[in-house]
Amino acid sequence: MISHPHKTVFVHIPKCGGQSIEAAFLADLGLSWAERAPLLLRPNDQPRLGPPRLAHLLARDYVDCHYLSAEVFDSYFSFALVRSPFARVLSFYHYLNPRISLSAFVQTTLPGAFEHRDDPARQYYFLRPQVDFLTDSRGTPMLSASFRLEDLAAAEPEIRARTGLAAPIPHANRSTPRAALADLSRDDIAIIRALYEADFEMLGYADEP
Repeated sequence: MISHPHKTVFVHIPKCGGQSIEAAFLADLGLSWAERAPLLLRPNDQPRLGPPRLAHLLARDYVDCHYLSAEVFDSYFSFALVRSPFARVLSFYHYLNPRISLSAFVQTTLPGAFEHRDDPARQYYFLRPQVDFLTDSRGTPMLSASFRLEDLAAAEPEIRARTGLAAPIPHANRSTPRAALADLSRDDIAIIRALYEADFEMLGYADEP
C-alpha cells in the first residue's frame, strides 16, 4: 500500500492484520473500501508487475516493479506487521477454509506450495515466509520499522506519530475459528518450523505455539 499524502508505504504480509491498517488509511483519506485502488490496493493480472493482489507486494517490488523510485521509497516511512508463524498458519487455514483438517493442511497444502512455487494455484505468494516481504534479494531488511501484530495496540502511537494517521485502527477481516493452535501435532509443529525457519530466526518468535 502506498499513501502519498502520508508519505507511507505499508507492506501487507498476508494474514498479519494488514486490512486493519489499510482500512485506517482509507478512512483517513475519506475513501471507502471500494475506492481503495489509488493506494495500490487492486488486482494484478501481469505477473511481471507483482503478485495477483498488489496489496501483497514484497518490499523490493515497490522499486523493482517501478511503483516507486528508490529515492521516494527511502524517503517515505515504510512498515509492516508481523506475526507468530504458528498463528499465521492457523489464520491461513481459517481464511482459505479447505475441506481438510488443520494437520492435513500443514502436512500437504503448505509443503506443496513451497515445492511448486511457480504454480499460481498453490498460492505460494500468499503463503510464503514473512521475511521475503521485509528484505531485498540479499536478505537485508528494507523497511523503516516492523511491528508485531500481537503488540499492535502498544505500537499504534508510534505508527500514528510517524505517518500522521488520525483514523482509528479497526480489527478487520476477523475469521471464524475451525481449529486452534492446540490442535497442532508435534509433526505439524516441526513442519511449520522447517518451512518458516527464516521467520523464526529473523522475527524472534518462540518455536513452540
